[in-house]
Amino acid sequence: MHQHADRDRRPDRPRTGHGSLHAVNYYNPRIFDAQANIERVALAQRSATAYPSGLAVVVALDAAWPLVHDSARREPDDRRLMTRWNIGMGLTDFLITRVAELALHGLDLATALDRTPWTTPEAAAIVTTLLLVSGNPDDLAPLGWDPMTYLAKASGRTPLTADEAAHIEQVGVEWIPLG
Repeated sequence: MHQHADRDRRPDRPRTGHGSLHAVNYYNPRIFDAQANIERVALAQRSATAYPSGLAVVVALDAAWPLVHDSARREPDDRRLMTRWNIGMGLTDFLITRVAELALHGLDLATALDRTPWTTPEAAAIVTTLLLVSGNPDDLAPLGWDPMTYLAKASGRTPLTADEAAHIEQVGVEWIPLG
């Protein structure tokens, strides 16, 4: 699957040719409204009952990921799928949202368990690109953030200081709003 560096990243402009929903648009509050969130949580709770322990989840994930990876690699770049909300989306864009969910919720889990947050450099790069709507990533260098700090700040998990907010506004950096 190819990176789409030339894609139009404005949330109000879906990309054509790969489905009607871009990874940036996926987090639209119209999709993740209160009822959708109730349904997502209920589905997650029902699905969790299939696993008697955290270890069982890890074993199932360890067995499943190579199959998913191999299946996705065999698909053409323009493969289209339907989300659970019956909205068309390109496979690459959908997989970007899955990486974002794992990286960002992994950050949440580490924080909740009082562990040091981490993700792979590849996942951090994908989520960094997804979250950055406008501006140049190099504009953030003066802030001295490591990848996990960037993800926490850009996703709203850690508040910006007044100086950070002023710098971000000055250089015109904008992040996608997560629904």
